[in-house]
Amino acid sequence: MLRERIKSFLSIDRTILLSLIVLQLLLTSYHITSPFLDYHAWRQADTAAIARNFYHNGFNILYPQIDWGGAGSG
Repeated sequence: MLRERIKSFLSIDRTILLSLIVLQLLLTSYHITSPFLDYHAWRQADTAAIARNFYHNGFNILYPQIDWGGAGSG
């Protein structure tokens, strides 16, 4: 009888935990594909550009490249 109560309690806890995780995922993925529109969007765009340049041009942490530097390599 005690064992059944423990199993029942653990299954309720597991259900609550999974529900909270799903709720958190739904709330954090809201508008995940929206473009950057905040006042600090330039910072996010620069960070994304630097990450893309690291991927395409080699990962040299001492030489990050930007996209807005003109006709040069950034």
